[in-house]
Amino acid sequence: MKKLIIAIVLICGTLGAQAQKIYFTDTSNTWKVIRDSLIGGTLVHNYADYHVVKDSVVGGHTYHWYNFDGGDCSHCGSLVREDTAQKKVFLRYVPHDSEIVLFNYNLHLGDTFIIHPFYDASYVVTDTIITMINGIGHKAWEFARFIPGTTFAHWCKVVEGIGNVDHPTAMFRPIGMPTYTDMIYCFHNNGTTPPLSPNIGNLNNTTSCTYYPSLDVASVSSGNNDLELYPNPVTGVLTITSPFSLEQVVIINFIGKIMVSVIPAKNKATIDVSSLPAGIYFARINGMVVRKFVKE
Repeated sequence: MKKLIIAIVLICGTLGAQAQKIYFTDTSNTWKVIRDSLIGGTLVHNYADYHVVKDSVVGGHTYHWYNFDGGDCSHCGSLVREDTAQKKVFLRYVPHDSEIVLFNYNLHLGDTFIIHPFYDASYVVTDTIITMINGIGHKAWEFARFIPGTTFAHWCKVVEGIGNVDHPTAMFRPIGMPTYTDMIYCFHNNGTTPPLSPNIGNLNNTTSCTYYPSLDVASVSSGNNDLELYPNPVTGVLTITSPFSLEQVVIINFIGKIMVSVIPAKNKATIDVSSLPAGIYFARINGMVVRKFVKE
């Protein structure tokens, strides 16, 4: 009986040690980032590992300095600190002295937030979920910026403790580097790759970290151009047809609230929007493609 009790205590202790909340400023964190480039007509994967390289004290606060393997970029590193009481992560630009809120873990559906540093635009929280990491719930947010005068919206996803999955270099290299083709494909914490349940975007946190998601924007755009949404304006039934399989269509209003969500049949979706108030709406298809339409 004594041996059994000791074994149970040891097992519980081991599980307790594994079930740790992940924080963005954990010094053991490593973000594996991929960028796809077309070189001579061939799709080439470029990737780098970002991690903490040193600490710096500025203005009475201790910051972590983030940089990447595979090159010297001391001029474009980021100083980041986390305030767990406020549930916020702060970024100090290098070499500037101003501090901004990089992540705010207090946001709710419909809230707005300025996404830094390149876009510096107000994004709306369009979805919130809980993803399990190490058996602990971590919040995840989906943001959208609806671009005036176009049928498109710009999207990004943020995971508590991991950061901006779709534009990671905005977190680590805010000086002189575009972020639109970069994505996190794997994340290490304390030497392990804790799985996310569910996965978030292109973050496929397998134990091997050998999965490289294709970011071939050209091929995605080509398929998007063949997608049809009609009639527009619409009063009753909205129809969406596509050359690729339609897995989900979500109708979102202008402030980012989800109004309708449907699972279509193969390549065609018919959605009754007659009960929606008149106004501008967005159809988000397969979590990626966005089309604007008017409900009369």
